[in-house]
Amino acid sequence: MKPFTTIAAVIFAVVAVVHVLRLYFGREITIHGAAIPTYERRDNA
Repeated sequence: MKPFTTIAAVIFAVVAVVHVLRLYFGREITIHGAAIPTYERRDNA
């Protein structure tokens, strides 16, 4: 693989892992005052 492709793949993998951890722990991210919510699964039972 070319170096740029490897670097891009690593960055995307890190972002994916951070998103999975964020969903698992139920955390919100705030960027410049705008909250990015987590979309939690709701059981309709």
